[in-house]
This record gives sequence, structure tokens and C-alpha cells, in this order.
Amino acid sequence: MPKKIELTGERFGRLLVVKDSGFRMFGKVAWECRCDCGKMHIVLSPYLRSGDTKSCGCLNGATTHGKSYSKVYTAWSNMMSRCYGETNSRHYIYKTKGITVCERWHTFENFYEDMRDPPSDKHTLDRIDNAGDYEMSNCRWATQRVQGNNRDTNRFVTYLGRTQTIAEWGRELGIPRNIVYKRLKQHADLNTAFRPYIKREIE
Repeated sequence: MPKKIELTGERFGRLLVVKDSGFRMFGKVAWECRCDCGKMHIVLSPYLRSGDTKSCGCLNGATTHGKSYSKVYTAWSNMMSRCYGETNSRHYIYKTKGITVCERWHTFENFYEDMRDPPSDKHTLDRIDNAGDYEMSNCRWATQRVQGNNRDTNRFVTYLGRTQTIAEWGRELGIPRNIVYKRLKQHADLNTAFRPYIKREIE
């Protein structure tokens, strides 16, 4: 792997390199830069060193997305970091599973056009199919509870004609999840496993 060329503190046109953003795209370092106009902008090394990118867009009179410190921009940045950031602690998981970001979403503006802002501060970016890539047809804004029910490790149980995770059944029936797991481990009969909860069971 080529040695990273340190650019922190270097100036390229109107851009001052502040720090390594922490993620990589196609093996290239993405740098967080501050433009003279005051906006932050993330740029890949080749574009800085070649002079192709000299500002956040204001140099040419272009308007920027104005979302550098927003929740949606953070979601995009974290998504890119997980899939391409070699220094990201979770990168190896995504690389092993072959999970990538669709080419259209390599540009934040396209991602924002497709996903817009999350409905609330409790919503984060979620892949509907955990084995699928990051693309519009497979992504949504979801709460932690919804995402928790979408994990690969969840155990689904069909009861009364409906299929839910054990956590969902526990919440619906008022039974702690650990008690449901314990009962299912001891009893094959779901009617027994989902009988009314008695507090002394955890004693």
C-alpha cells in the first residue's frame, strides 16, 4: 500500500487542509478542508494535488450544499468511511461481506437528493437487506428499534399467525426478552414460552 502523503496544514487554492477525514475512496485519502469562505469541504488527495479542486465551489460562483455539519452529511460520511475507510474499525466487516456504496452516492449531493434529511434525530441510515449495498432501493431512515429488529443475529418466532423477533414479542406480551429466551430454551411449546410473566422467574 502506498505511503500516505501528509497534507495537513497545506494550502491548495482557497482550501486549507485541516485533517485526514478518516475514510478512503478507491484507496485515496479524503481530506477535510476549510475554505476561505468559511465552509468545510472533503476532497480526495489527487484532486487537491492536481489543482482540480481549489475551493468548496465558491471560487466558481457555485453554491454548496450547506450540510457539512448536519446529521445527513454525517450519515453519508460514516457510510463512506465504513465501506472505504481503511482506518475505520468496522471497515474489515464491510469489506469481507463485499458491501459497497453505489457509484451515484459517492457524491454527497446525489445522496442527499435521494435520501433527504432524516425524519428526526432518532433516525439513522439503515440498509433494509443487511447483505445488500448502500443504494436508494436498499436504504431508509430508521429508528434504533427498527434497526435492532433488522439484525442478522435476530431470532424470529411465528406465534398466533404472526412472525416477529423475540424482542418484539417480549415487548408486546410484557415479558423480558431474557425470560422469553430462557423459556424457549426449556420448552418447545410456544404457549408455555409466552405465558404471563411472573416476576419471581428472574430470582
